[in-house]
Amino acid sequence: ALDLSVPGGQITTQSCQYYDRHWKVTKEDVLNALNGGGATKDIKEWPGNGRTAYFEDQQLAPFFDADTNGIYDYTKGDYPNYNFTGNYPNNECNDYIFGDQTLWWVFNDVGNIHTETGGDIIGLEIRAQAFSFKTNDEINNMTFYKYKIVNRSTYTIDSTYFGVWVDPDLGRYDDDYVGCDVGLGLGFVYNGDEDDDGTTGYGLNPPSCGVDFFQGPKADVGDGIDNDKDGCVDCTFSVDSAGNQIQIPDFVKPELIIMSKYLYYNNVNGTTNGNPNGATHFYNYLKGYWGNGQVMTFGEDGQNPLNPPCNFMFPGNTDPAFPTENWTEATSFNTSGDRRFLQSAGKFTLTPGAVNWITTGVVWARTTSGGVQGSINLMKTADVKAQQIFDNCFKVLDGPSAPDLSIRELKNQVILTLENYNTNKVENYNEIDPTIPELIPNDQGGVDTLNADDRSYK
Repeated sequence: ALDLSVPGGQITTQSCQYYDRHWKVTKEDVLNALNGGGATKDIKEWPGNGRTAYFEDQQLAPFFDADTNGIYDYTKGDYPNYNFTGNYPNNECNDYIFGDQTLWWVFNDVGNIHTETGGDIIGLEIRAQAFSFKTNDEINNMTFYKYKIVNRSTYTIDSTYFGVWVDPDLGRYDDDYVGCDVGLGLGFVYNGDEDDDGTTGYGLNPPSCGVDFFQGPKADVGDGIDNDKDGCVDCTFSVDSAGNQIQIPDFVKPELIIMSKYLYYNNVNGTTNGNPNGATHFYNYLKGYWGNGQVMTFGEDGQNPLNPPCNFMFPGNTDPAFPTENWTEATSFNTSGDRRFLQSAGKFTLTPGAVNWITTGVVWARTTSGGVQGSINLMKTADVKAQQIFDNCFKVLDGPSAPDLSIRELKNQVILTLENYNTNKVENYNEIDPTIPELIPNDQGGVDTLNADDRSYK
């Protein structure tokens, strides 16, 4: 964390050490504390407020302020800001804590030297949370990450890109392929053949793992680009109270950039498509260029200058710029290896004090039959559900409350009885599954509307 809450501020070694930790909380622990069961160490020490002596932001980690005085105090009913009501006005859900288990931390690019990139200090503060849900379906194999990125510098940065870097190492690390699905905003890894062998391998029917770029930075107003790929240039679509689709211009509601570049490279040194060396090489990858400054091109290994430029490597048949082509590592006859990939969003202008949110999710799936492609298909199905969870502010099924257990002791026997004193419990349970959308595509190319009964569990 940093003293950069005031523009142009500096960071001290003491501040870096103070914030060099993760705060771990669970929804169950918070509920237990609110019900008088005692607070955990991390609930007690939750960094809801920065330290005034160090000029840190007074509103730091999100918390519910029971007495509305702006000061976090767990003894007065304040708690890490899980939204127990499930109601988010206008579906705005950034300044909350999510999941059944959550890690929260804060970091910056000022407190130490940039040994990896060799790049200049920018002055960014990043407040991060990683979270997951405990369920009995594919959601249990997902993790989510939300970042609040603040420009604490005093200068404007143009041609900015935010990137998500992934070193997937799926089972055996050196026999992987990677690819992306442009429409889903998804980058993924899968095994290079049908058997992930070796001591760390999964064996037959190996899984696939993907990273989805759900939420990106704010695009520049009027840049003439459909940054969120919804078919509306410099605007977003919404639905009014009468159910009619309307366009909202980007100067009213900022258009958010989703995955705009996808590039992979190998874990080797000294090549233009290997591990980046120096700030320019890193920045080129974010822009969709190779280390030598050559633009990424469609087909083969992405480096043939005779091929047309492209934004996405190995998209299969999902790149709308090349709708009749199917480009994968397999069609390129690549040798599998130790892959890394980068999803980036840009370019845009980052002004002093600007706040942007980045949200990503990791999905994992493994088929029991159908081999590598079967796992890819299952992983993409899971990703559609993950997108729906994001679109609904990470609301998932709560499930019915457990019945009460009554114990009656008799001579030489114990009678256990399941009772249901609360009418909101098992018999009358009825809940709409927020992961099931109201509108779904049909086989005729149209859209079907699902009513509450279609989306409910009882």
